[in-house]
Amino acid sequence: MIEQADKLPYDFNAALDLDAVAAAARALRVPTLLVSGGLSPYVTQRIVAKLAEIIDGAEMRHLPAAGHMLPVTHAERVNPEILRHNWRAEELAKLELAACAGPAEAAAAAAQPAGSARPHLVFRRGFN
Repeated sequence: MIEQADKLPYDFNAALDLDAVAAAARALRVPTLLVSGGLSPYVTQRIVAKLAEIIDGAEMRHLPAAGHMLPVTHAERVNPEILRHNWRAEELAKLELAACAGPAEAAAAAAQPAGSARPHLVFRRGFN
């Protein structure tokens, strides 16, 4: 694997240079959260930044002291961001459903709670 590491940035660069990849990213119409670490390979950070530019409405979080495995190594910082993102996505979905529904359906959708945080946690290391 080490012998092939030098070509990795070129593989990522080639993938992002493809028009189809950029077009697919631009076509996303769902709330998108991108997370990157400052200790990750530079090319990986650039990919996340480029996707954040391309995907309409994407949110990006950058943790300068985190590496490539930040969802594992920095779960205490990443999980709350994922929770906020999920709650935001659920609220946006309710708004979109309400816009398409009649007044009775819109009121019923607005009354639904966003749900418990527990099922959304990816890593609960350190939480009691």
